[in-house]
Amino acid sequence: MKKLKGGGLYIAISSNGKFMMTTGQNKVYVHSLPDCKNTDTLKTSLSNVTSAAMSHDCKMVVAKNTSGAIALLEYPSGRIIGASKMEKKEGYHSICFSVDDMYILDFDWEGNIMRIEVPSASASEAVQLKHSVIFKATDEMYTYDDYRSGVLTHIGYDEAKNELFAIGAGWIYTSPMGEIDFIPKAENGTRWATYFIGKDHNVLHVERTSLVYDKNWNLVKRFVRNSYSLHAQSAQNDSCLNDDSWYNDKRNLVRNIAISDNGDMLAILTSADIAYIYRLDNPEPVRVLIGGVSIPSPRSARFINDDTMLALTGWSGTVVVELDL
Repeated sequence: MKKLKGGGLYIAISSNGKFMMTTGQNKVYVHSLPDCKNTDTLKTSLSNVTSAAMSHDCKMVVAKNTSGAIALLEYPSGRIIGASKMEKKEGYHSICFSVDDMYILDFDWEGNIMRIEVPSASASEAVQLKHSVIFKATDEMYTYDDYRSGVLTHIGYDEAKNELFAIGAGWIYTSPMGEIDFIPKAENGTRWATYFIGKDHNVLHVERTSLVYDKNWNLVKRFVRNSYSLHAQSAQNDSCLNDDSWYNDKRNLVRNIAISDNGDMLAILTSADIAYIYRLDNPEPVRVLIGGVSIPSPRSARFINDDTMLALTGWSGTVVVELDL
């Protein structure tokens, strides 16, 4: 296990897989991959930075703080290109760039999606970033069926599909970028506590259930826990993993979840400050790390370096763990 500088709410990986970003106070820490070395420390104009993202051409880094304000920096020089208070609203999803790097996408707690214009990097002074609300959540969005009318739980951007997504109490909507016309994709009938949008798979989790989808939101596998076991259900088989080391403790709640790029491993972050990693490509799910990994207040996880390592971050810092494959 290796400790890295920075922590925050999210771990950001560059689209080329060569950089990983963590945050701390007013800084963004850039780590090279696969060696996980801190190559650059960027000082922003913000305090309490919680998330960051790198443009697809690796020439810009955007940072966001606990008040929802953002700063745009040139990379690797660290020169501040632009900034915005963004109406002091935090959001559901980590801030990100559109696939063409022309816009930054931001999301607030009220279900609004903001598009921020990326200024010319040749500007001699930092500019006030301009943003527009390209989608505003309304009651009409929740009337797909009467029982589905309810709370919008998650909203964000799926880079692999170049789609916006909205997840609520009993439905999943997606919309191609540029059209902003949300179409129902899946039905669940519950309010999901956490989610993970991966390269080839998406995962939803609430209480005792984890659902694994493909990128078109077709259900691939369902995991259900009871007091003493984890059941894996698919069209092919039903299997059970006896693992009462943490499933039998009702106080040990799932805080976040992540799936590997190849869909073979699932990481579960718990409120007991422990992350458990399971292999899903076996006839029965098995734990990769016996005893799990301990990190105070974990907030997110990402499989990195061709799924050979797991990065975990939280307010206390970031660690990377080699997986025993």
